Amino acid sequence: MVLEKKLYIALLLFLLSSLLFSQEENYWKKTISTAFENSENVSNIKRDYLSTKISKKQYDLQWFPQSQISLQGSSSTTRGDGLYILNEASDSALTQVLSPFINYSIYQRLPGQGSLSFSAGYGFNYIPTRRTFLQWPQISLSLNQYLGRGAFGLTRNPEYKLLKEQLKYSDIMYKKNLTSQIQEILSLIQSLDILCAQEDYYTSLVKEYESELKTAEQKNAAGMQSGLEEHYARFQLSEVTSSLTELQYSKKQLLIEISILIPDFDISDLHAKRDELLDMVNKLYAKVNPNSNSINNNTYNVLYNSVLQQYLYQYQNNEISYAPSLVISSSLSPDGNYYGYYSDWYKSFRLLKETPYPINFSVSIGIQKSFELPGARKLRKEIYKLSRESVEDELYLIQKTQEKELAILQEQIKSDLSYIVNLEKDIYTEQTFREKRKKLFNDNIITEDEFTQSETVYFKIYKDYITSFWNVITNQIQIIDLCADDFPLLEDFIGEHYVY
Repeated sequence: MVLEKKLYIALLLFLLSSLLFSQEENYWKKTISTAFENSENVSNIKRDYLSTKISKKQYDLQWFPQSQISLQGSSSTTRGDGLYILNEASDSALTQVLSPFINYSIYQRLPGQGSLSFSAGYGFNYIPTRRTFLQWPQISLSLNQYLGRGAFGLTRNPEYKLLKEQLKYSDIMYKKNLTSQIQEILSLIQSLDILCAQEDYYTSLVKEYESELKTAEQKNAAGMQSGLEEHYARFQLSEVTSSLTELQYSKKQLLIEISILIPDFDISDLHAKRDELLDMVNKLYAKVNPNSNSINNNTYNVLYNSVLQQYLYQYQNNEISYAPSLVISSSLSPDGNYYGYYSDWYKSFRLLKETPYPINFSVSIGIQKSFELPGARKLRKEIYKLSRESVEDELYLIQKTQEKELAILQEQIKSDLSYIVNLEKDIYTEQTFREKRKKLFNDNIITEDEFTQSETVYFKIYKDYITSFWNVITNQIQIIDLCADDFPLLEDFIGEHYVY
């Protein structure tokens, strides 16, 4: 029973460990995500994009009705014979009149640069010495609406379309800029990897020239050659040592830059993770399928078409300003010619309901239109057409350039892949014989010069392999960025974490 329990626990632990291992985060996703979290550039890109979204929210906020309520009062002193009090004689003495007033108004923006406003107010005049009132309610309504595109919300107005297109453009640019940051981060890692391979090569080259200098010194001392060979060997060693020092300094600076973005970055992980990166990029490369002429539907085309649409909506929005405008205003308030007697509170209301009503209702309806000179209208159209033609010409030129760039990149990838195959064979061969060469050197069968030269050959092959490997990665990523109509790099390396 105890044995079965132990076996059950062991099996459970094994399953849990297998599950955790299977869910281990991809090294490159983790690396890029960490770099994004610490990148000032990514933070700026995010801030700029959020500012665009804030502008859209502010635009949406403008469509909520705006209401206002106000309460005010005034006091005046006037001759009493100018005030008429129901069923009472007039008095010429100075009389104080209090006039409180409350007003509520609401304003609503309408599509097509229109507006609607409504106002309702209530007030009264009060004579404290006689306790009499004169009610004074009033209502007003006004409408101003351009009769152009989007009037009364029958169709989408150009202003809304323009903002929506700007948001679409901003969204694409946001993702495109983040994709560029992925490329920059990979470029930093690429530079470090290549520098390390170059450092190994130059370190081996220093050892080779040190050995050659030692041999030259021995031969010169034995009178077997002149001092010229020794001088030349010393000069070569000095040159290579200087180059190695510069490389090591560059590597140190690059490590500092990378450590800021990726604090726990370990360069030794690269040796085990290169193939993982190549596999990820190869899958994306196959997904994009650059041979399908997809370059005509890439994100560059989407961006330029968005710019063309923005020019159109901007032009249409300007056109609205020259469309006829419907203006309606109306008001309802007591008519001072028939309603001017002060009375008690209830009587003052009843006076407002007497027939015919002592109410003044007014309404005005009109059409307004702004005119521009024919020359100005023609010039405005020409500006719009020239702006579109400029963008279309630029797009055409970019498409042609991209087609050439695509062909060059594909040819470079083909050449590098062929070269890599040969280098891998050479590396395998060199690795097979390195231990044998070391044994031959230790057994004094080959000289130190021969051993160091063969080591330098190995590190040169390895350096060329690393450079060619990253060339393939870089060129494939450039083609992915060139041909994709979405952002597969962002999706695979970051996911939805930074996509808003």
